[in-house]
Amino acid sequence: MSGTSQTNETLPLPEPDFGETRTRAPRPPGEPSAMPPVAPDPQDDDGRPFGRYRLLEQLGRGGMGVVWKAWDTQLKRIVALKQILTEGGVTSEMVERFLREARLAAKLKHPGIVGVHDVGNHEGQRFFTSEYVAGAPLESFLSRPITPLQAAEWARDVALALAYAHEQGVVHRDIKPSNIMIDPGGRPHVMDFGLAKEVSVGKQPGASPLTMHGDVLGTPDYMSPEQAIGDVDRLGPATDQFSLGVVLYELLAASVPFRGNTLYDLLRNVARADPVRPRILDPRIPADLETICLRALEKEPERRYPAMADFAADLKRFLDHEPILARPVSFPSRVLRKAVKYRRAVVPFAVLALVSAAYALAQAVTASRESAALKLQEQGRPALERALRFLYRPDFSYEELTQKVDFGLEALQRAVEVAPHLASGHTLLGRAWELKGIETQAEACWREAIRREPDYGPAHYQLGRLLLVRAFVWGRLGRSADRESRMRALLEDAGRELELGLKSGGGGAGAEGEALRPEELLATVKLLASGDLGAVRAACREAIRRIPDSEGSEDLWWILGCVEEGEGCGEAYGRALAQRPRFALALLFRGAARDEAGDRAGARADFDAAISANPRSYPAYHRRGLLRLAMGERPGALEDLRLACEFAPPDWPDRPVVAALLEAR
Repeated sequence: MSGTSQTNETLPLPEPDFGETRTRAPRPPGEPSAMPPVAPDPQDDDGRPFGRYRLLEQLGRGGMGVVWKAWDTQLKRIVALKQILTEGGVTSEMVERFLREARLAAKLKHPGIVGVHDVGNHEGQRFFTSEYVAGAPLESFLSRPITPLQAAEWARDVALALAYAHEQGVVHRDIKPSNIMIDPGGRPHVMDFGLAKEVSVGKQPGASPLTMHGDVLGTPDYMSPEQAIGDVDRLGPATDQFSLGVVLYELLAASVPFRGNTLYDLLRNVARADPVRPRILDPRIPADLETICLRALEKEPERRYPAMADFAADLKRFLDHEPILARPVSFPSRVLRKAVKYRRAVVPFAVLALVSAAYALAQAVTASRESAALKLQEQGRPALERALRFLYRPDFSYEELTQKVDFGLEALQRAVEVAPHLASGHTLLGRAWELKGIETQAEACWREAIRREPDYGPAHYQLGRLLLVRAFVWGRLGRSADRESRMRALLEDAGRELELGLKSGGGGAGAEGEALRPEELLATVKLLASGDLGAVRAACREAIRRIPDSEGSEDLWWILGCVEEGEGCGEAYGRALAQRPRFALALLFRGAARDEAGDRAGARADFDAAISANPRSYPAYHRRGLLRLAMGERPGALEDLRLACEFAPPDWPDRPVVAALLEAR
């Protein structure tokens, strides 16, 4: 039912009476009452009277009932009150469905399920009341940007609530965004069990279903295939799982997975068509989360998760940055499944030809090197995405980061060996080396990707990002005489690569986890190259205003810190580190700013932290080595400078000066 605000009442209530409301016999004169009378409340006179309730405002209206926000004059609390609609006459089946909704919901006592309080009949008007959950239905959030993590959290909480309902023998059968309320604390609550069904889940079977075979139950966009074809005998817990998979898909991709120009087309697509992979619609969606979603959207109930609790558990693994149990379905498997699905077609010979052709195609694709390489890429990609999310953890450590990257590194290296002509493999491998702090190998991978496929946008985009960072490191932190001209040249190169990436869709695969959209980053680089630092500051602050305190905003803050003056510089680096506490770039540049301001202790602490976060940060070793020389720590300073030369790119402009210092020792 449509309801909404959470109540904290814990008064024990009697079991609901599903017959006529009865009136207690009056107490004999002089007999004391069991409880003192409840003091009147101003709300006792609000709204329209309805028995012991006052109807305050209508919350929603459906096919069979109307829902009110109501005041309980006895227990002094706000409730949601649902009445059965009387227009057009009330049949016995309608009454039974209405009472069954109340009866099944009353069985469920879970914080993620809107609970039923009371059931009755007032002057021939059937009704029941439930807790009132303040907030808004999930459907009202669909027009806003929703992060994959938020979508996963909501889906996990709903899955846990439905897992509990299934354990009690109740299947909802109408999961959709309008039947999920989000309270002010951001917690979802499942409501409206109007189509719920009792099933045997390790318990005695419930009452026989009221639905005839062939009936379509549910809301078409969110139906399972078994609902779409009216296969009532197969409606069970897996049906709710599919519908929740549709909700998760919509939260991630801003679109339902199945569409049709007519109801018939829609139901046919639900039953037969494969959904477009969410990452094709939005490449920023983590691969693991896509895999979980598509597992729940399997056509055959047996291929979905064994139970809703398993669906919730895999979502929890994703949120905890742990390997998930679901695995992507390969293209050959999808082809063979389609062939098997239509094995009972009317024309057996045509089906046999289809199966044979599909099997031959599957064998050919499986044997191809390109298919094998793409499969290896999909095996390695989730490790990179888990590593990217780990960057923001307060317990971040370089050692654990490299372990997460290494989990997928071997698969990515094999992908490049199997199909070296695919730019996507080189680009992903470059991301792996970048996360490990090995800049030279990352750059080599991206340049090789561009050599193999000159129009491959993601490789241009990643190379542009690297050149932008290098422009600041070599231009602002370097000591070479031509550092200003080098910075301008690098910014021009970065702008060119970013522009190529933007033209070729560089914000797509391989660019997950980036702070700025390619067009924003390109605009910022062009402003930097023009030397208009005021415009750069304004652009950064405007972009920050659009994505305040979100993962990725730290890149905006460190760029702003590099072009700010005075106290604004330190504030910008501080905001970057508040978002990502072990952000090596922000620590490096803040340390340099402190060093130039004479704060040697603060600078040393920042350089130490930057090296701890990225033990291959050659500019951090360089600046710390120079600082230690000034502080008289010559042996340690020379070791820092040696490491700077070891990890720096071959064309690092400060290399000759550092090499001279090392030779003079």
